[in-house]
Amino acid sequence: MTELNKIIEVTVVKPQVFGLFCEYYGKEMLLLIPETSWVASYNSALQFAQKGDQLKVKVIDYSEEKDQYSISIKSIYPNPWKNDSFKVGNIYKSFIRRKVNQADRLNYNSGYLVEIIPGSFVMLDSEGENFEENEVCEVVITQIDERKYALKIELTKANST
Repeated sequence: MTELNKIIEVTVVKPQVFGLFCEYYGKEMLLLIPETSWVASYNSALQFAQKGDQLKVKVIDYSEEKDQYSISIKSIYPNPWKNDSFKVGNIYKSFIRRKVNQADRLNYNSGYLVEIIPGSFVMLDSEGENFEENEVCEVVITQIDERKYALKIELTKANST
């Protein structure tokens, strides 16, 4: 049995809209959308990861009935909403995690999933931009909806220099 609160690396085996079925040494692990990020940035886990992706997660629960572990990415990191980490105008050096061809939070336009701080992912509307995975970019927060735990970001001018 895998220990609760242990941080492990899992492999995505079956992405679904509601979450990601993952595997760790033959054990089934489930990562639901709310546990992927401190920021609500997508309505489908299919926009977050693909089959074969490796993810660093924390084991948060075990169901004997289902013989399945629940895992979380966000619980590895402190809650940024509790310490006012997000403010309109804040600039972040961020990592491009993947290109998303139809991002629901971007009216189904293409964009990029960006990790602005560890455990906090936001969709970037980036018409005409061409980034690679793990590339660093600089973004600024332009809108915050604390009630929905949502952010809107844009590239800063520093990206075009």
